[in-house]
Amino acid sequence: MLDAGEIDAIFTARAPSSFTSGSPNVRRLFGNYWEVEEDYFRRTGIFPIMHTIVIKRKIYEENRGSRCLLQGFVASKNMTLEVLQNTASLHSSLPWLVRSVEHAKKLMGDDWWTYGIEKNRHALDTLCRIISSRAWRQKRWPSKTCLPLRLSTSSRYRGLVFAMRRRAVSRYKKRGILK
Repeated sequence: MLDAGEIDAIFTARAPSSFTSGSPNVRRLFGNYWEVEEDYFRRTGIFPIMHTIVIKRKIYEENRGSRCLLQGFVASKNMTLEVLQNTASLHSSLPWLVRSVEHAKKLMGDDWWTYGIEKNRHALDTLCRIISSRAWRQKRWPSKTCLPLRLSTSSRYRGLVFAMRRRAVSRYKKRGILK
C-alpha cells in the first residue's frame, strides 16, 4: 500500500518490505534518523517506550505466577545487556557493535532499557500531554491516574506495569473522556 501510494506514511518498528527491497517510492522520513533520535533523547531525556506489560488486577492478585512474568523479562533484559557488553566474545558479527554499545552507555547510561513507572514517569507524562493536546482526547489524562503494581518484594523487580484506578475510570467515564 505504501509503495503503491495508497497510504502516505507508516509508523512502525519494522521496515516495510517495500523499503527493504529498495523501492524508489519508499524512504525514511529522516535520512539521518540516528542523529535525529539521539538529538531528541538529548533534548528530552526520552527514548520512546516500545512495550508495556499489563496484567489484570484480579489475575495479578490471584496468581503468584504473574509476578514471575516480570522477573523473567527483567532477567532476560539483564542477560542481553551483559551479552552486549561482553567484548571478549561478541555475540553478533555486527560491525562496530562495541562502539554502538559504548555510545549508547555514554548517552543513556548503563541501563538504556529502563523498566518501572518512576524511571519512565517523564516519558509517560509527556505521552499523556501529547495525547491530551491532540484531537484524540478532550481533557488531560495525567499518568498519575496509573497505579504501579509492585510485583516483587525486591525493588529491582519493579516493572512497567500499571492499571487505571477504578475511581479514575468511573470519573473519566462520567466526564465523557473514556467510553
